[in-house]
Amino acid sequence: MYRVTEEGSEYYCALREEDRKVWQYTSDYGDQLLYDFGMSIGDRYKTSVVGYYYQLSAIKPMRFQYDQLLNVLYFDKYIEGYSETPDYYLYSTPIVEGVGCDAGWNFLQKFEPVLPNLIYHTETFLSCYEGDKCILTAGDFNKLTNSEPDIAYRPMIEDGKVWKVGNGNTGNPVQIVDYYYFDGDTIIDGRTCKQMMCQRYVSPDYQHVELPSLSKVGAWYEENQKVYFYDEIRQSMKLKYDFTLEANDTLLINDYYPYEKYVIGPKQTGGIEGFKGVYRDIMFCADEGQNIHSTFWLEGIGGIDGLTVNAYNPTMYEPALFLMACFVGDEVIYLNDEFEDGATPEGLGLFKN
Repeated sequence: MYRVTEEGSEYYCALREEDRKVWQYTSDYGDQLLYDFGMSIGDRYKTSVVGYYYQLSAIKPMRFQYDQLLNVLYFDKYIEGYSETPDYYLYSTPIVEGVGCDAGWNFLQKFEPVLPNLIYHTETFLSCYEGDKCILTAGDFNKLTNSEPDIAYRPMIEDGKVWKVGNGNTGNPVQIVDYYYFDGDTIIDGRTCKQMMCQRYVSPDYQHVELPSLSKVGAWYEENQKVYFYDEIRQSMKLKYDFTLEANDTLLINDYYPYEKYVIGPKQTGGIEGFKGVYRDIMFCADEGQNIHSTFWLEGIGGIDGLTVNAYNPTMYEPALFLMACFVGDEVIYLNDEFEDGATPEGLGLFKN
């Protein structure tokens, strides 16, 4: 492999392909795996960057230039969790068989700069040709990375909807479980809102905590795919979720902390166990200029850490709550079947498992 610049042509590295695997060889690092096009869904491989790995989530045959059919492999990038902390999803990146990724032929540039001639640089894919025949362009990659799922928007505020939220600090089975639900309408500033209640169940064996309690959560309403919650302290409506935001839009979640801003990821489907709808990655803007995964927003549900937790600073706070299930009657919208319910009494007709 040679690299051509304005200064001329220079030797870059050696490549070889064997059993649908593509390897890069350099004198400094030896063999490094760039691509494995023989992987199955769920397979993963680690890179040279400690703490990160890529997991194959989908393989989709697609047609590009000259109606050529190529396999597109979607890899989800994760940060490995520590001890009992779950792995954090960062983003999904497509790789086109026979071409490479949107950083060019060299997948290593997706996560670390290359160091030729002691000059750091990164590169962006423009096009790939075989002779005079164009195989793929940057526009094709943009369509892959920016395409949105064709699924109708599901409102979050629905009659009969129930959110089941567990306390992750109480073990498995979960010893404290909260059920959030709407209980009638209320009028605030001339607007009809849904009044939300929370029914808490605690295992009788759990640390002398009081038995089930009922509490008022507050009023909610939804308009134009934006969900608002009434702030009892400030006596005003606050935007809780905005499902109209585009990928890479920046938002301020809490005006108490104007320095905490978040970035919205693209719409996605199929990457969250127990959920078939549309979701977005919410990333915290860190001081170093990095975007760190905070949580997920699920259309029709809200935050995956419980609907009252819309976002948080992951460098300072880790929520104890997590969504166990969301359902309307017999329709299950989301289900986390990794955890069992050790708090809800038997025979109440509530969604226990």
